[in-house]
Amino acid sequence: MPVLRQSVLLLVPIVAGTLLAPGSAHAQQAGPVSPTVATTATPAAEPQVAAPAAEMPVQSTVAVSAARSSNRIDRQAYDVKSDTASTNDTVADTLNKVPSVAVDADGNVTLRGRSNVQILVDGKPSAMMQGENRAAALSALPAADLESVEVINNPGAQFGNEGGGGPIINLVMRRERTPGSFGVVNANKGTEGRFNASTFGSYTGGRLSVQGALFGRRDSRGSTGETTRDRIDPATGAVASSVQSSYSENDTESAGFNGSLSYNLGEKDVVSVKAGFNANSQDGVSSERYRGTDALGAVESEYQRSTVRDTNSRSYNLSVGLDH
Repeated sequence: MPVLRQSVLLLVPIVAGTLLAPGSAHAQQAGPVSPTVATTATPAAEPQVAAPAAEMPVQSTVAVSAARSSNRIDRQAYDVKSDTASTNDTVADTLNKVPSVAVDADGNVTLRGRSNVQILVDGKPSAMMQGENRAAALSALPAADLESVEVINNPGAQFGNEGGGGPIINLVMRRERTPGSFGVVNANKGTEGRFNASTFGSYTGGRLSVQGALFGRRDSRGSTGETTRDRIDPATGAVASSVQSSYSENDTESAGFNGSLSYNLGEKDVVSVKAGFNANSQDGVSSERYRGTDALGAVESEYQRSTVRDTNSRSYNLSVGLDH
């Protein structure tokens, strides 16, 4: 029995080692195993989303500012606001500062030597800038009401026949003008009954703007001339002479007024009413005398021609507009 017990005790470790050897080898290849392993399968966990950070306050309005381009494809624009003298200048003074533009005392405007210049206000014809009104308006309108001056040398199709085949000067007026009232009175007197007087006034309060101009003008101009011609006979060398003398005198009188009222309905809409009247009267007297003699001094022909002209014209205009 002691021998049998010792034999059993010796075989137990050997048998146990033989049975446990494959499991140990498999465990070494698979790596260490945690003592406690969950045998129940679980679905893949949803990706975790970080909690949103505290919302930053957002401004309700966004302001964007940009510099206005001074030139465009079909025109050149000149900013009037940058001229410190515009508070005292008239529109005529400002136009004389624009390159290649000249305005004389009679209100005649030339651009690069061309006289067929059409003046528009905010891209549209204005009674103030037509006929005898132009000189008074250019000399009375304050430059402080101008936003810019656009020079269009070659008008496009959008202007139709407004330019008359010539260049265009577009006066862009300020939408918001300086509140208050403004008035100008000009008067000039010359020899032989010449005079020129004009007055302009404007009022701006809130969204309402009213402008008006009244002018009168009288001009007298005369001219004299004499032309002498000598005709030489190539065969004999004899000289026959002729004398032509001329005299003319023209008196021009003009008077008129124009006014406009505009009201800003909002940031994009402006309603306006414009009215004007213009009267012109021109009286002219001219005479022409001709006397022709032959080579001996004898009178061959002589005549005198006299002309009297009396011209009167009246024009009225009324317009209502809505700009959007």
